[in-house]
Amino acid sequence: MVFTVVAEATIRPGFGSDPGEFSIYFRAEWNLPGIDPIFVIGEFDITPFKFDFDITKMFSSRVYLGLMISPGGFNKIINTYAYALKLNIYTLIAPMVILVDLLCRAKLQPIVCSPRHPQG
Repeated sequence: MVFTVVAEATIRPGFGSDPGEFSIYFRAEWNLPGIDPIFVIGEFDITPFKFDFDITKMFSSRVYLGLMISPGGFNKIINTYAYALKLNIYTLIAPMVILVDLLCRAKLQPIVCSPRHPQG
């Protein structure tokens, strides 16, 4: 089992004709024997990163965000336990569905305790 994390950050303010750069890269990977690797990759960029002491130049910058998630072997693990999970959900929800069905078949009148709708 191997867990790898890579993080890289670059901050280079622009001066003159150089536009500058602000970027962050992140990658986390988890390798388990016998299954596909699970990884998350993220990127964040601001270009151009050149403000020259004028905050209004910030409005011409562009922000880029990227995210990629590959569940890999996690899907195989979920598929293995999917039937047990579905059975547990069914045993929780089925009694409520049966109760609502019985109440609907009995056609019980709702009890309204509002001054606009007096009982009677």
